[in-house]
Amino acid sequence: MNTLATATKINALKTAPVRIVFVQMPLTKKGKKVKKAMKKTYGSKKGERVFYASKNKGTLKGVEKKKGSK
Repeated sequence: MNTLATATKINALKTAPVRIVFVQMPLTKKGKKVKKAMKKTYGSKKGERVFYASKNKGTLKGVEKKKGSK
């Protein structure tokens, strides 16, 4: 096994761009309203991060539609 070729492949993998896609659950009316308010307060990107962090922590409840509901 050629170690130089292996090292080159490993370095290529380390520098390859990675695209991470997050799929978000649909929001309820309350969720859309709260998210919009947070974006207005904190800015677009930071507001979205604060919204989902609050939702994941449990501070916000009832902002995502339940699985299987329409």
